[in-house]
Amino acid sequence: RGDAPLLLVKHQSPGAPKHDWGHRFLYRRVNRLLAVSEYIRAKCVVTYPIAAGRVSVWYPGVGIGRFSFCPEARCRVREAACVSDQHYIIGYAARITRKKGFEDLFTMMKNLRDRVPEARLWLIGGVAASEQEYEQELRTLVHRLELDSIVSFVGHQDRVEDYLCALDLFVTPSREESFGLTTVEAMALGLPVVGFRAAGTAEIVVDGQTGLLADPAGDAAAELTRLVLQMAQNRQRSAAMGIAARERAVAMFSSNAMIQRLDQQLQSLPLRTS
Repeated sequence: RGDAPLLLVKHQSPGAPKHDWGHRFLYRRVNRLLAVSEYIRAKCVVTYPIAAGRVSVWYPGVGIGRFSFCPEARCRVREAACVSDQHYIIGYAARITRKKGFEDLFTMMKNLRDRVPEARLWLIGGVAASEQEYEQELRTLVHRLELDSIVSFVGHQDRVEDYLCALDLFVTPSREESFGLTTVEAMALGLPVVGFRAAGTAEIVVDGQTGLLADPAGDAAAELTRLVLQMAQNRQRSAAMGIAARERAVAMFSSNAMIQRLDQQLQSLPLRTS
């Protein structure tokens, strides 16, 4: 229909400014550009030829029913991985690609090795054919740092929620996340989060309540080490943050909340004009 409103959703960080004729023609017809975070919204305003008043934040959501803690899954996955309840499992779920901060995680684990000897790191996520060389670089780095026994490349998992259930802490080392859906999934499962006060992570995690956030301008590995140590040395506080994380995920980032936000956006839209 010619009078139907036109919405455009942006999930990724835009690149260079786009003010050519084609983009001006398209964005003149867009009633609302929905960015998945304030971080992306701010970038869209300066990148695309669209008025700031027509760019809004629309947070994605996850199925809370699927991402609910399952003690049986935790036991099953830990048993298969030959780790006990005494191990402290730190995890990160993301596709293996550059600029995610994997190297900082490995340095963090080297720093933790003597201070938290029960700590282990699981990397949950697949690798594209174009990134297989990079994955091998990471495996070589793990071997060079002598972390083979405490760092595991879990790979892609169809039931990622089972592996998240087996974790004690979720750490996201990226400082350029557009949003961070796996962070929301981890929170929905009752995991506290350690990350950086930057990009989409800073909009998901409430520092001191649902996790701990570090200064993105600091030494990344040292900052992650410092915060993970706080979590590992105060399990009671960490557990309380996990409970708060679940509550925030349900209230803010469930699929129902996502649909309600979309409905609010639609209700506020005028008819499309040329």
